[in-house]
Amino acid sequence: MLYAVLNGVVSGFDGALDRLGDTRLRVLNRTGPLEPLPIAYGARLSTVENVRKVTHATLLGGYYQDLNQPVSSAGVDLVEFLDVIAEMRVPPDQLDRVLASRSGAVVGSSTANRFGWRLGDRVPIKSAFWINNQSNETWTFEVLAIANSGPDDDKLYADGLFFDYRYLNESRTAQKDTVQHFIVALDDPTRAATVASAIDELFSNSPHQTRTLSEKQWVSSQLSQIEDLRLFVELVVGAVFFSLLFLTGTMMVQAAKARTPEFGILKAMGFGDGAIAMTILAESSPVCLGGAAVGLVVGALSLPVIYEFVGGPVLPLPLGVYASGLAFAIGLSGLISLWPIIHLRRLSVTQAIAGR
Repeated sequence: MLYAVLNGVVSGFDGALDRLGDTRLRVLNRTGPLEPLPIAYGARLSTVENVRKVTHATLLGGYYQDLNQPVSSAGVDLVEFLDVIAEMRVPPDQLDRVLASRSGAVVGSSTANRFGWRLGDRVPIKSAFWINNQSNETWTFEVLAIANSGPDDDKLYADGLFFDYRYLNESRTAQKDTVQHFIVALDDPTRAATVASAIDELFSNSPHQTRTLSEKQWVSSQLSQIEDLRLFVELVVGAVFFSLLFLTGTMMVQAAKARTPEFGILKAMGFGDGAIAMTILAESSPVCLGGAAVGLVVGALSLPVIYEFVGGPVLPLPLGVYASGLAFAIGLSGLISLWPIIHLRRLSVTQAIAGR
């Protein structure tokens, strides 16, 4: 179960990154990801060859009720944003209500389910970045649309809260008419590297130089600790595998020793070493494979709860984790059977019957 949960989280992140690819670019301030860029840069980005559409996002850095409940929230141009992020689907009638409201928000279905929000709810989000013109960090939004709530909608894009950038820009007390990054949709994704270089060259002599990344690179930079998590998972799984090898191996050795006379009788009846080895493997395999199957299923059922707790999109346990988990179980059954098999091969019939 531990193997499934830990590897499921890491593999889920890897799978999500692989799905992002290079179809879109993120344009950041070269100084740092939270440093602002002038919103006027958007018009210049639109002139770069192979750029289909440009939109922008400004993170709120928000949390709901307390710091342990972060909410991925951003001020955007909702129409342009949903055009560029085509994987995010919002019912047209709900979107119209959001556009008609100054403080309306589109909430991903995973986020709404996590906090129990429903259409029409007013939710206060506290920002770690912005103070409003009422001299506090609380921004109130009305949930008027739920994104990606359908069974066929991509749950990778069912997280977060998105609202009209103008609400943030008009109400904040600093850095007006700036954004934190631009999102660029491409006509030809195969030329992403060329477009990224052209964008950075365009602003190379400006006061705010840019750093352009593919979405995969952008998310990876935000999750730079994923490599530390991967190492942690490998160490924990290694320790667990060693413990299982020791415990189940001890069990099989004791079982084989207790029944050595029975194996001696089988030898006397003409059973070869190969048949006896298969008997021992047949005993160890159900223990290992059965335990692995139960653990993988329980781990898979636990993953949605974990994703909900950390505030991420709910992703299924990848098939590769099932396959590698069962492969580990097969390897474990072979290893714990190895010593009894070798020991019994060395014994003569008389020694085995005597229980030596």
